[in-house]
Amino acid sequence: SDQQELDKFRLLIGNALVECAQDDGEAWMFFVGVHHLNLVPKHFFTNDEKKLRMASLNFESADESLTKAAFETAAKFAEKGIAYLPESCWEGPHRDLAYSLHAVAAEAQRLLGNIESMEKYCQNCLGKQQKRPMDEMFGIYYTLAVGLMYGSDRYQEVREIILNLLEAMDFPFPRSPTAAKKAFLAEMISFMWNKSKWHDSLRNADFMTDTKKIKAMQAVRKLGALAYLLGDKATVALTVLRGTMITIKHGVCVHSPTFVAGVGAVT
Repeated sequence: SDQQELDKFRLLIGNALVECAQDDGEAWMFFVGVHHLNLVPKHFFTNDEKKLRMASLNFESADESLTKAAFETAAKFAEKGIAYLPESCWEGPHRDLAYSLHAVAAEAQRLLGNIESMEKYCQNCLGKQQKRPMDEMFGIYYTLAVGLMYGSDRYQEVREIILNLLEAMDFPFPRSPTAAKKAFLAEMISFMWNKSKWHDSLRNADFMTDTKKIKAMQAVRKLGALAYLLGDKATVALTVLRGTMITIKHGVCVHSPTFVAGVGAVT
């Protein structure tokens, strides 16, 4: 039929454009190629190998769209990619692809303000990956925490997510304002005692290269923002101090200025 011929033509064009883009072609070819392939009925992709290829192509398109602030396009590509994942995707070598697709889908929905859809993708992923270490799933937990923080009033739930995430990354924080105040006072005494030494270290600090520590700084910064919303001044002060100390010991990252600039206010 005419429709079948059209589908075959789209399959041909889509594959040709993707292959051309992957052989140093122009970027637009990849997106248009994947778009054409997504218009082809799923029964054309009959085995897991072809389905996984489609999932992977859609992930690449979604991830790149996200970096270009094309959030709606990213969400559509991610949704298509997830639809091609086989039932066995959460086990074995393909779980990283399944996780990445859900992470980019959740982030796109968060940035679009669709908090309910964001949470659905997050919970589906977390439900399938219960045995996976929390720090290996930083992206999905962070997206969930930030989405709920700004898109709902579930602040205590967000606090638990961030605190659990930091603990899993070996950067534990006190669970109560009282404990945070005690920790801050103790650590502030040490900081002030070595103040001149820390100033020299900051002036000569290198760039932070450890991605785990950069993610930890990102989470600490968000914990400080949440504590501010909750009126928890002790935790705010502690995040500023610890963020500064991480910078002194491990180098400067994009999150460092927030902490270093706040030291004067908390000391």
